[in-house]
Amino acid sequence: MARMSGLQSLVRQVSRKWSGLKRKLFYPRDLHPGQVTELLEHARQSGPSQLLHLIHLIEELQGHRGSANKQQSIDAAGAPLPWFTYPAIAYLGQIDLRDKMVFEFGAGHSSLYFARRAKQVLTVDNDSSWQARIVSQAPPNLHVLLRTTEKAYVQTLAETGQTWDIIVIDGRWRRRCADAAVQALSQTGMIVLDNADWYPNTAQTLRTADLLQVDFTGLGPVNYYQWTTSFFLRRGTQFNRLNHQHVIGGLDEKRTDDS
Repeated sequence: MARMSGLQSLVRQVSRKWSGLKRKLFYPRDLHPGQVTELLEHARQSGPSQLLHLIHLIEELQGHRGSANKQQSIDAAGAPLPWFTYPAIAYLGQIDLRDKMVFEFGAGHSSLYFARRAKQVLTVDNDSSWQARIVSQAPPNLHVLLRTTEKAYVQTLAETGQTWDIIVIDGRWRRRCADAAVQALSQTGMIVLDNADWYPNTAQTLRTADLLQVDFTGLGPVNYYQWTTSFFLRRGTQFNRLNHQHVIGGLDEKRTDDS
């Protein structure tokens, strides 16, 4: 009983802190009292250590706490991450991008992430202050353009006069960006649409272009809600896989029946 009293006290403290935190973060709804009771009962039955393990896995090992505190998309070590869901980031981490050309609608930490891993990155943004912020951190293989009108922003991709291995749609005017992306995608490339659950018509545009949609739904940096980052693949998409990747919070095992 003392253990539960302590846990209930912790929940009350977190709830008070959370009410202030929600003003700075997107969060869809509050937990109603019945849900709180169910969570407390689950914690009683499984033991606080199980609950703390889950919190440690997400908040510490994934780096979520640091990203939320700093309001930046970063990993546990403070390195830039795309503001995608963690499952989408994990998938990207398995791909060899060293010879890939990346175009982004929308600059951010994803620009720095791809610049660290890809051959060349070209990004367009409509916000001058944000563009300047990314430019100040950009390595030589990252170029960040400023286009403040819808027409100029969307046309940036066609103006490059080339095809791209990865095209990211994570900024303004996403439906029109999708139309442009289909025309500029290489025959072995893919398009990444973040917040695909918010943009069903944009996703439909990409599927209509005979692209295969693969959804990665889950938590991600900064936010305390789930969303969907979708990858749209040509049927000839080809990306080399890196060696076996470590799963954050997983078990580093190799089964004997895998040989």
